[in-house]
Amino acid sequence: MKCLKCGCEFQEGIFCPECGTRYDEEEAKKIEAERQEAENRRKEELKKLDEEKRIQDEIRRQEEKEKRELEIAKAKMEQEKLASERAAHEAELVRQQNEKARIEIENHKKMEEQEKKHQEELARTFNGVLYSSIDEMKDAKAKHAEQVAIEKKIKKANTKAVWSFVLSIATYPLILTVFLWFPSIILSIVFGISSLKEKTSKKGITIASLIIDGFFVIIAIIGIFMSL
Repeated sequence: MKCLKCGCEFQEGIFCPECGTRYDEEEAKKIEAERQEAENRRKEELKKLDEEKRIQDEIRRQEEKEKRELEIAKAKMEQEKLASERAAHEAELVRQQNEKARIEIENHKKMEEQEKKHQEELARTFNGVLYSSIDEMKDAKAKHAEQVAIEKKIKKANTKAVWSFVLSIATYPLILTVFLWFPSIILSIVFGISSLKEKTSKKGITIASLIIDGFFVIIAIIGIFMSL
């Protein structure tokens, strides 16, 4: 038995040896029932509190899990965004490099084409004139060479014509000598005939010198016959 007042437990008698309170079994049973009921309510409340705490903990863990998953998803999205931006940037760099390489190749081709065209034009150019074909340029070059040769020949013939005229005039004062006039007039005649054969442009001077030479030859012949 247990004293309802002080809680002392005893086995004999109906009075508490400590405080002397009478032990009432019915009252004890009633109090015990109330205590048990209170204990049960307390347990139920504790159980309910534990269940609520467990639910709250579960909710909190679920919220934390969802929060972590959201943060992970957000971080993943951010990484994917950065990776996408980096890939786009790298792709743009590659595109720019390819474009730059394409432009450089095109410029190089254009320069080669221009250089080739320039070389072709140089190959078709003669004396500052651009001909439509190399054959036409070669023909013009050959004609030019021929013309230069003709001009040189004419220049040489003109020189001979001048010398023929000079020598024919120089023969006049030499006519008084015995022999000096003879080589002078012979050279004058040779130069004059040679210049006419070479188609000199100074035909008038050449003919005049030959006439003078002929006149002196006639005079010389007459002089020789008169001296015999």
